[in-house]
Amino acid sequence: MRHPVVRALGLAVLLCGIAAHAQSAAPSTAAERKQIVELAKKLEQNPLDKSLTEDALRLSQRIVDVPDITVTLCTAAMPWVQEGYKYSPALAMVYTFATASYVIEHPEKDSGDSSWGGIQAALHAYKNIVKQQPEARSRAAEKALEQETKGKLEKSVKEKCGPEKEGS
Repeated sequence: MRHPVVRALGLAVLLCGIAAHAQSAAPSTAAERKQIVELAKKLEQNPLDKSLTEDALRLSQRIVDVPDITVTLCTAAMPWVQEGYKYSPALAMVYTFATASYVIEHPEKDSGDSSWGGIQAALHAYKNIVKQQPEARSRAAEKALEQETKGKLEKSVKEKCGPEKEGS
């Protein structure tokens, strides 16, 4: 059996492919939206917590199915994926739920804004991983943190992941 976090990354990738696909399920409920926002916070705080996997898998499917939460995932905002970072699946799941949470809490914002919300959460989760496992550093994540410190990351993410980039 594959590691649960690897399956979670698979779901995140699936979300990327399905995000633009027309959905026919019933809209999300207030309780589901609340669960997504709460899970996003839990994953950010403890991205390696395996007890969150079942909820993440269930709610990932719901995000895919509902017509009222449109999440556009931007792999350009996740440089650690190309690097093959050991915890890329966990960070992708944090990014996915943080992006969905951002969409729920800020429906008027665009995909560049939600991607920025997702990357901020993923980088915070990365810092939490490194606190638990100091040897678990990612060159790509460290570079992103450096760009964030210099005030350059937000503009870069929004340029790479904004609405004009959707569908390309």
